[in-house]
Amino acid sequence: MNAVTDAVAAPTTAVDIRDDDSASPYTLRRTGRRAVRFEGCHLLEAVGPTDGRQVWHDLNLYRTRAGSIVVELIVRRSVPDRNDTARVETFADLQAAAAWLEAYCPADDATIPAGLGAGDTPLPWAVLQAVQLRQRVERIEMDYRALLSDVFAAMDITDPAGA
Repeated sequence: MNAVTDAVAAPTTAVDIRDDDSASPYTLRRTGRRAVRFEGCHLLEAVGPTDGRQVWHDLNLYRTRAGSIVVELIVRRSVPDRNDTARVETFADLQAAAAWLEAYCPADDATIPAGLGAGDTPLPWAVLQAVQLRQRVERIEMDYRALLSDVFAAMDITDPAGA
């Protein structure tokens, strides 16, 4: 094992399956867009590992009264001057929601260090920052994939193609 794999091994995800099937009103805020309002039930809440992370993901699944699945994906950040962001998407069923979650690119949520790529940055410093960024991206991706695995297992969402 090396420092990178030791640092990202065994992320801890908290998954809470909701047993209450009664419909409630929900208003989910989205970053840069209008809120989504619906009546339904909260199926699941999952929180990615937060200890020592600069970026992690929270995931909520809802079923509307009409039977659609609503996914709320929140990107949390502990980095100063970087706000959390939220995406809310609606799908016909759990399989479509799962496909969207699998296609989501968590590497896009990484924060770029100030000065990386600046023309006057000394090469050794730029290389060090690039290596650290790659390690952060790998951690973010690993944590997100572990979160999805836990969510899919808890909800018994399988790949219909068996691939």
